[in-house]
Amino acid sequence: MPAPPSASASAAPPLAPTPKHLLRTHGAPVNALWLSDDNERVYSGDAAGTVAVASTRTLRALAAWQAHADGVLGVQEWGGRVLTCVLPPALAGGRLAGR
Repeated sequence: MPAPPSASASAAPPLAPTPKHLLRTHGAPVNALWLSDDNERVYSGDAAGTVAVASTRTLRALAAWQAHADGVLGVQEWGGRVLTCVLPPALAGGRLAGR
């Protein structure tokens, strides 16, 4: 029977899986993803305020636009529209308004 691993032995962290596809529309880190209810579109938002929509069939961008000056924290399809969530400007710099 093999000996149990010692507590002092350092195991290497697991390797990240190889991606199947990259969202190349973004030039900044992607903060938000949303898959449409019919699985036909992927919505994404990045740290620079860009929102993009890609087809899940072709894996190509259908649209991309500068939605905000600050990073997008959430993106979602709702009633045929695209909703986004961003940090309010008063909090974007890590300070509360009036301080």
